[in-house]
Amino acid sequence: MTADFSGVYGSGLSFQTYTFGPEVHAHLPLVKPFAHALFGGARVSAGGVSTTGFDMMFGGGIDVGHGPLAFRVAQFDWMTTRFNGNTDHNNVRFSTGIVFRF
Repeated sequence: MTADFSGVYGSGLSFQTYTFGPEVHAHLPLVKPFAHALFGGARVSAGGVSTTGFDMMFGGGIDVGHGPLAFRVAQFDWMTTRFNGNTDHNNVRFSTGIVFRF
């Protein structure tokens, strides 16, 4: 299981996602490729008005390192959001950074 929390802020607009779901790994000696399917919610706000909706991400990437701390070399996700039950927004997301495992 994994959890992903992200946010984008700027010019009076903010967009946050919070998703959870299964993640599978291939345990190789130096790198750890993975794939996941994450489901949760999204929130967008601008000018004092906000709305929440459904969010899902399908993707994967590569981590380097062992134990509780690793470096995420790359993660690619296809993300779709649905607000008010009838609007789909499809995006591609790329991320990198530090991974903390519990």
